[in-house]
Amino acid sequence: MKPHSTYRLTGWIRTENVTAGTGRGAFLNVQEVQGPTTPPLTGTNDWTLVELEFESADRDAVQVNCLFGGWGLSKGRAWYDDLELELLERRPQPDPFLTVQADRVGAPISEYVYGQFIEHLGRCIYGGLWAEMLADRKFFHAVGSAASPWEVVGPAEALSMSRQEPFVGEHTPEVTLSGKGPQGIAQRGLSLRRGRSYTGHAWVRGSTTAVPVRVRLLGSPDGRDEEEVVPTRGP
Repeated sequence: MKPHSTYRLTGWIRTENVTAGTGRGAFLNVQEVQGPTTPPLTGTNDWTLVELEFESADRDAVQVNCLFGGWGLSKGRAWYDDLELELLERRPQPDPFLTVQADRVGAPISEYVYGQFIEHLGRCIYGGLWAEMLADRKFFHAVGSAASPWEVVGPAEALSMSRQEPFVGEHTPEVTLSGKGPQGIAQRGLSLRRGRSYTGHAWVRGSTTAVPVRVRLLGSPDGRDEEEVVPTRGP
């Protein structure tokens, strides 16, 4: 798009038994421009031409949305077709300017206010600056799901996400022992530094007949580079 210009958005909408509900029905809007939308359509309508005009201001790109319901929920069916974004008028870009009010003195800035811009990009925070090495340590995602960094060790049916008195959140991983070798959960991709000390903790609950809990660090998939951490009971 061209900044400081006037544009017109047009499109065709057809609806069938649309009720607004908590939303508005079927319409078009421009994501970055607050306010203007095409008139929302409800009920049953044959193909109807809708349009809106808006100013681009200093933007060079916008997102056009075909909305059904919009800010709420609507029911029915809607079709959208033949959208067009048309430049109506382009104006010269204004010269930049800066106003300095030297006669106004603001509050002093604390010496403790400092920093730099940073975002959660890639492993910049988690796996980077964040001291905690384990991801999703309170199991917000179900173990074994695509979103979870944890995987099941042993038979998949041996682990379930219990919603009965979870330690925190909505569920807690529960392992039902079957005697078919090691069973539990694991997380890959942890980086350790030689010569450094590491501490960790886990809250565990189980029946009196359960075998002792073991924590292992594997440096290779085949387990040849393995170290077992002996858990100590807390207070």
